[in-house]
Order: sequence, then structure tokens, then C-alpha cells
Amino acid sequence: MIRPGDSIEDAARVMRGYRTDSAAVVDPEPRITGGVLLSDIFPVIISRCELHGSVESRMSRNVVTLVPEDEIQKVHALIVESGFSAFPVMKKRRVAGMVSRRDLIGSRRVRTVIADHARTPVTSVMTTDVVTIGPGEPVNAAAELLVKHDVSRLPVIDGDHLVGIIDRHDVLASLA
Repeated sequence: MIRPGDSIEDAARVMRGYRTDSAAVVDPEPRITGGVLLSDIFPVIISRCELHGSVESRMSRNVVTLVPEDEIQKVHALIVESGFSAFPVMKKRRVAGMVSRRDLIGSRRVRTVIADHARTPVTSVMTTDVVTIGPGEPVNAAAELLVKHDVSRLPVIDGDHLVGIIDRHDVLASLA
């Protein structure tokens, strides 16, 4: 929770501390009066602050992945269980796509698929034009890609191999 008078940096600190992508804005009662999304304040934060380090020093190495044959229900379950909002889809040990909460919502049929226990593969909703970054790149390059492409996570690729993933929270950890 944050208060209406809190700064954007305060909101980012709270979200980073809880590894969440949103915070409720509460009045003194406390009543919820609104909400703030990390995706909305992230561009402001990175423009105001100096970022330090390489992608490799901030990325997560244990990446939860999917394969093209995995079903949409598995994606939904992973989002709920892990708290992550997007996952690389691997085919023959290479990134073939990304599937995100936004992809599920955008498909407009996910609720029906889940309710009917339909065997719909992630390939039917995944994004195949994947934005990636190398481990030796500076964190500010990752931040710029996250903002430019409005994505929450970037696969980190060394050659053709997935070596990690970097998200907005990882970038926030590199603030000066």
C-alpha cells in the first residue's frame, strides 16, 4: 500500500520490496482510493535515476520455461503460482516465443478454454517476435527495451542459448 502523497520512487520501492507489479493507494481510513502499476511508473523511474551494472549481474538464472505443446491452462497456473507474468517458450533448446498474461487476456478465449479444459497449446497465443538481450549489455539497455517494447521480461540470450531473464524488478535493483 502507498499513500496519495508518496513519491513515484516510494511506490517503486514498495513494489520492489514485495516483488509485485502494482500497489494500492490508500487514504488514512485506510480505504483504497486507487492503484499504481509498475508498468506505468517504470519509464519515469528509469529516466530519473542512474542504473548500474550489466544484465548478467542482475538477471535471474533460474528461468521458468514452457514448450510449444504446453497447454494454456499451464500458463495460467504458472502465472498464479510463480507471480511471473511472462515465460519463454523453448523449442529444441532455443527461444521460439514468449507467452504472457497479456497474450492470454488478448486472445479473448482463454476463460472458455480454461473452463472447458480444452487442450489448446501455448503456440496459439504466444508472441513469436521475441525481444531479447545479451548478458554483457548494460542494465540501462534492458530498461530501454522493456519500455520501448512495453514488455515485463526479457530473455537473456548468449549465442543461441537462454542463460537468464531480466525483468523490471531486476532493473530496479540496479538503481543508484
